[in-house]
This record gives sequence, structure tokens and C-alpha cells, in this order.
Amino acid sequence: MPLEVVEVKARYGCHRASFVAEDGKIFTIMGPNGAGKTTLLNLIAGFIKPTNGIVKLNGRQIEHLPPYKRNIAYLPQDYSLLPHYNVLENLLFPLRCRKVTPEDQKKKAREWIERLKLETLLDKYPHELSGGERKRVALAQALVYDPEVLLLDEPSSNLDLEHQKRLRLEIKRIKTELSIPILYVTHNLTEAEEVSDTVGFMFDGVLIATGSLDDLLLNASNEKIKAFFGHPNILEVESARRLDGPLYEVVCKGMGKLIVSCSEPPTQIIAYPWDIYLSLIPPPGPNMNRFKGKVLSVEAGPSGEIFVSVEVGKQSILAVTTNKTFLQIKPFSDVFIIFKFQRLRAIPSSSNHC
Repeated sequence: MPLEVVEVKARYGCHRASFVAEDGKIFTIMGPNGAGKTTLLNLIAGFIKPTNGIVKLNGRQIEHLPPYKRNIAYLPQDYSLLPHYNVLENLLFPLRCRKVTPEDQKKKAREWIERLKLETLLDKYPHELSGGERKRVALAQALVYDPEVLLLDEPSSNLDLEHQKRLRLEIKRIKTELSIPILYVTHNLTEAEEVSDTVGFMFDGVLIATGSLDDLLLNASNEKIKAFFGHPNILEVESARRLDGPLYEVVCKGMGKLIVSCSEPPTQIIAYPWDIYLSLIPPPGPNMNRFKGKVLSVEAGPSGEIFVSVEVGKQSILAVTTNKTFLQIKPFSDVFIIFKFQRLRAIPSSSNHC
């Protein structure tokens, strides 16, 4: 059964939020700092009492219950393991608090030790673990008592890119295996695209939109959403020539030719900034969907991403990279840009996505 939130409001931080998080799905909450994302998680977990609204879990209302009676796992951004307990004792602690029998304590702990590959860490203390190891232990600690919902607040923060990727894979696997609703707060667009089934966007304490990430990115009517995500690159098609199968060679206004997949002639091509590859040297591979341009501007994003504006022909293209080398690039430096073929969205005249 899903988690259902109806018109929930708090004294501060959250003014209105309604959504449904389905079993076996990840509902990602995005928005600028101070938007109310963490407050919303705290309302659901029971650490903040709502002044209005309903929270339902498996068909029962829980907004009046204290946190320990909600059976919700919450991994906050500033989580902390018990420093005087080793890893095994940290995993057993929440089970002891719930008066689980010693036999079941060992069984449940062993299950998550194996799932998250913690066997070599059991005798270590939190200060002896790497950042990625601490996150995995904290995740196991949150899941060891079989919660009905998992709340994750910026779970990959303070991790390098390799450990961020590993953690996302673990969370996606957990989603499939446990089939429980997962609420996932993040600022990272690449992360949201990789894990999300549904995305909710918060601004000034209000959940103002929900839908797929594509839905939100293409919502041209909401300037708050556009300002946060960065405008997608929308290229106007001047002409289109059908190739073999569902492929078209299109000429984009002011830029040149792209190969796209579409069942009918497109009128627009949409390329999201993180679906564009940048290189300072000529990249290997076939000469398809790639151009040489000049860097117009470089700006660091809130989660380690770097926004690079590139002039290609007469078009200004926005791309996102995590390559810190680009922070030192001067304006008008040469750069090579590749539009990832499988990530291009071709919009036909009927306005249905291909």
C-alpha cells in the first residue's frame, strides 16, 4: 500500500504538500535550499507535528503517532552512527530498542550485512570507516527492522562520484527487493534522472508540481522550475530527411545536422544539459552529432556539477559536466561537444514525444 500525504502543513518550512508515493517506486523531492524538503520528511517521519493535513500509510492515518510507532526508516543528511558501538552493535541497536528476540536480531542483521556487503566491517567503529562505508552501514541500520517506508535526505552528499554511483545502485536494488515507497531528496539532476520514478518540486514550502522528470523539465509555464533545473536546449528543425528505420537526419536552425530517432519528421529537438558530453580534445568515435564550439561561460552548481555554456554555430548550448578542469577554462576557448544520440528528445508536429 502507498504512502499518501494530503494537504500537510507545519508551523514553518512546509505550507502545503500533497502526493502519493507508491510501493516499489522512488518519489524524488527536489527544490532550492530552504524550500521545505527536509521539513516534509520530518513531518512524515513524525519529528515535526503537522498543523494540518493527513498522512496515510497502508491505509491507516499516522500523522498523530509518535515516530517510533510509524515504522518509517529515515536517513537524514547529518546522520550519525553510535560512536561507541562497532558496526555489528550499530545494526543490532534498533532491533533491541524494538524488543526483537536475540535470535531474530541475528537473523535480520545478517540479512543486511550480506545485502550491503558489510562482512569485513563488523568489528570496526564509525571513526574507522570511510564516508561510503558509513553511508552503507547507516542504510543497513535504517532498514534492519523492516520499515514500511524509507526516507533519504541527500543520501549521496559528501561522497565522491564513484561512491555516489554505488549508493544509487544499492538504493535501486533495495527498491526492487523490498517493494516499499522510497522518498529521496536531492539537488543533483543526474541523480534524480537515474533513480526517480516520480519527481516532486518544492518551492517556498509548497509542493508545486509532481510528475516525471521530463514533465517537470518541459513545464515551460513555471519559471521557478525552469530557473532551478536550467533551461533545456530546444533546437528548431529547419528540415528533416528520413534515413533507415525510425531515424531522421535533421538540420537544426543556426547549428547544423543531427541524427535523431523518431517515427515521423520532428519540428523540435530537445537536449538536456546533462545529456551532452564535453571534451577539450577531439573525441574518438564516429563523426555523428558532434560539433566544435567556443566556451561562453562556466558556472559551478550546488552539488558539484558544472554548467558550461557553449556557442555552436549561432546557437548557445548549455551542458553539465562534473569535470573540474572546466572551472579553469577561459571564455572563448575551443571545446568539443557531443549530443548523446539515445538521450535526444525529438518532438514531432503532433507534439507527442518520439
